[in-house]
Amino acid sequence: MDSKTGGLVIVFPLNLHDDYAIDQCEKLLKLKHENVIPHTGYFRDEANHLNMTAELPLLADLHTRVRSKKYIKKYFSAVDALKILSRVVEGLSYCHD
Repeated sequence: MDSKTGGLVIVFPLNLHDDYAIDQCEKLLKLKHENVIPHTGYFRDEANHLNMTAELPLLADLHTRVRSKKYIKKYFSAVDALKILSRVVEGLSYCHD
């Protein structure tokens, strides 16, 4: 839990030791797009492995979205799946540009 925003924070273990990885982390921190989960920082653990952190928005994962539809007695349609897939593709395209 992020102490500033109250949002969930996820840690991605990168398990890298080289400085090139830090350059890549810096690039990820600069990405700003509505379909890219915002990266919030990076750190090295006690074993000197590199880890990256990102804020996990509410309903960010597919499993949670499907379950939320069930909760309100609606089904997860093919259109819903295509909308999510479209957002994933837009986010990936932005990252690769």
